Amino acid sequence: MRLRSLANGLAVAAIAVCINAAAASSDVSEIAGRTQRYSDLLAKMDAEALAAFYVADAQVSVTGGQAIKGREAIKAHLQANMGYQVLSDVMTADSIAVNGAAAAVDGTYTQQMRTPKGKEFSAHGKYKADWVKDKDGVWRIKAMVAMPAD
Repeated sequence: MRLRSLANGLAVAAIAVCINAAAASSDVSEIAGRTQRYSDLLAKMDAEALAAFYVADAQVSVTGGQAIKGREAIKAHLQANMGYQVLSDVMTADSIAVNGAAAAVDGTYTQQMRTPKGKEFSAHGKYKADWVKDKDGVWRIKAMVAMPAD
């Protein structure tokens, strides 16, 4: 009887692990998809839609630069740079680690840009993003830092 009870307990634990693994896999896929959508919107410089990817108290920065704090400040920063044209933007989520309602993403980015004066340039490097699942079940960015290559 005791052995059967232990076996049932282990079976329940195994099922719980499988369910959690499936949920984490689904979350990884969702974050990867949202990262792609974010990249697509960045290429369009859609400040309103990009800002919606962030939680209200989000923070964005470039290594060595001043952090932009808050969804509205991020949106204002994007709007202030609307003169720049993104010719292409590719973001790759190389590693996505989900822990409950939080996730850490390490990735790379490559951008081709045109300044308001018509000069073209490229930028590439790594990025880190911390995502959180909000109360509506939507993954949003809590913090993102870009680390341009030298």
